[in-house]
Amino acid sequence: MKKYFVYILTNKSNRVLYIGMTNNLPRRIWEHKQRLVKGFTQKYNCTKLVYFEETESVHAAIEREKQLKNWRRQWKINLIAKNNPDWEDLAEKFNLLRDAEPRDPETSSGRQERDVILNLFQDLGIKCTKLSQASPFSSLHFIF
Repeated sequence: MKKYFVYILTNKSNRVLYIGMTNNLPRRIWEHKQRLVKGFTQKYNCTKLVYFEETESVHAAIEREKQLKNWRRQWKINLIAKNNPDWEDLAEKFNLLRDAEPRDPETSSGRQERDVILNLFQDLGIKCTKLSQASPFSSLHFIF
């Protein structure tokens, strides 16, 4: 059974919070730390993993990500503080990056992942308005 993760990143000063989801936490965190993920995390230098949780399905991960994104900032801070009081970089603490397996987004596995995600969102009735054919990690823009 495939694992899915919802995670929260912050910057060095712990002022900016970013919430995301993935099916490969070590690889995704490695991508953020290498600043390969264009957009919000690159702009605000969100590279510190301060919270993550595992879900049983991609649907559960998407729902949890949406739930956390709708929370007030203080609730997110409380969630992090309860589980990681010192706001340590959990990627370093648990040595997650040793398991990171970056892959070329041009490979068939990269395209397959993009297609699976696109099909899932379409099944949920979410229309995709922009999708780079070159990379499964490019920004996806959806209309809810």
